[in-house]
Amino acid sequence: MFKCVISQKCLLSCAVASMAIAPSLQGQVWPTFSIDMQSRFNNNTPGPNTGVPDGMFGIQIDEGSILTPVTIGPFAPNPPGPGPLPPPGLVVGALPGIGGMAPGGLGFNPPPFGLPAMELDALSYGHDLGVQLMFSVDEWAGGDPLAPPLAPNMRSEGPLAGLNEAAADVFVYNGPVNRTPVPVPGTGPNNRVFLDGDGLGPSFAPGLGLLEPMAPGCFFGCAGDNLDALNINTLQNDIFGPIFFSLDSGFIDPLDGPPLNGATATGNAFAGGDILVSRAGGAPVVYAPSVALGLDIFGFDTDDLDALILIDDGDALYNPAVDRILFSVRRGSAVIGQPDSLTGTNIEEGDVLSVPIAGGFGTPSLYIPAEALGLATVRSGTVQVSNFGDELDALDLFLRGDLDGDGFVGIADLNIILANWNQLVPPGNLAADVNGDGFVGIADLNVILANWNNGAPLPPGLGASVPEPASLAIIGLGSAAMLRRRR
Repeated sequence: MFKCVISQKCLLSCAVASMAIAPSLQGQVWPTFSIDMQSRFNNNTPGPNTGVPDGMFGIQIDEGSILTPVTIGPFAPNPPGPGPLPPPGLVVGALPGIGGMAPGGLGFNPPPFGLPAMELDALSYGHDLGVQLMFSVDEWAGGDPLAPPLAPNMRSEGPLAGLNEAAADVFVYNGPVNRTPVPVPGTGPNNRVFLDGDGLGPSFAPGLGLLEPMAPGCFFGCAGDNLDALNINTLQNDIFGPIFFSLDSGFIDPLDGPPLNGATATGNAFAGGDILVSRAGGAPVVYAPSVALGLDIFGFDTDDLDALILIDDGDALYNPAVDRILFSVRRGSAVIGQPDSLTGTNIEEGDVLSVPIAGGFGTPSLYIPAEALGLATVRSGTVQVSNFGDELDALDLFLRGDLDGDGFVGIADLNIILANWNQLVPPGNLAADVNGDGFVGIADLNVILANWNNGAPLPPGLGASVPEPASLAIIGLGSAAMLRRRR
């Protein structure tokens, strides 16, 4: 065991030694997402293909593409920076052989002639581990008018505030990720802005390269983008698969009306409530059928899974005994208004749902109600923007300080900090710049310390286990705590 004098030189020596112990733990993570078919990039013609080249390869962006901000770098937990940003870069395309960071595509069939879109609805890489719930909403969501504004949050960014900028943003839920009873309107934990679509005011949160605003009822005349699927901590190997996702159902959105749903799921011989899995370049197959989730009880493709959190045990085969699924459904789904299988509460499009409870109604079970997230619902009488409840468009879990995306804050994350100690970023690894100030130092290390041992290691088979903190790492922690930031 080393004995180090508390000094910067010693810390860097410890960093080198710890890297030798675990060189494979230098992870890179970033946000990936999709947009829906109403999105209109840079005022180009909206619709199934925006006509805008992506920001990395010059490949046309569409609503089936998995995208990332062009200034990606590793993302953990800070996004690339404030706006304005260029259009996002293409990570994985919808069609086979489309190109991008992971050439091969998700394996969609192109939409038949005359159909409007090839819509990716929900996204996961199977390791959605964390203690914070992230979500996005569509352009109709106004938020609970009885809840405190807590700006910047979903309500302050949305149509009730006159801004119409919530649809491209990502919000973090202020409550725990536990089964939650329906609260009295206005009393839920609520939410706050985490990422901003264009990275500009009024929130000035780090941006994604999207266009704002996007007003309710804009149909194909939208001037902005709607973020439609999300994964915050995307690892480098994730984009080569397995990639878990859902496709759009064929039934019409009752607020947007025809022809704004392209039946991408049925066009590929699936239901919109199915969870699919694909490896880049391979054809998608069903991972979990809609009926296993309590969906389509009124017939094939009558429900549309619209947001997804998934923890798979590593085999890409759904086993309800070990794999965890949380999801929401799109407005117009037949299951909305039906009693959930756990509490008998009428399901809403803003609810976070889980699989059915045995002996219940055969419907999904309520996990976190929309009211707790700060969303308006029909059942609480808080809707104002429309006659429908606020809709969730994307879901993910996140853990601050989890720099390698394994759902646990520990030695792997510490190694990333130590390997980049006292460096500017770039050229240093952006994953190590936890507080986003462009320099790796005490402020970043303090985030790791504050969240040490939070989360849980990956389930068996999903990846390498996270080791217990070694004595060498503890030395590094003790040394760094005494240092002042030096450039």
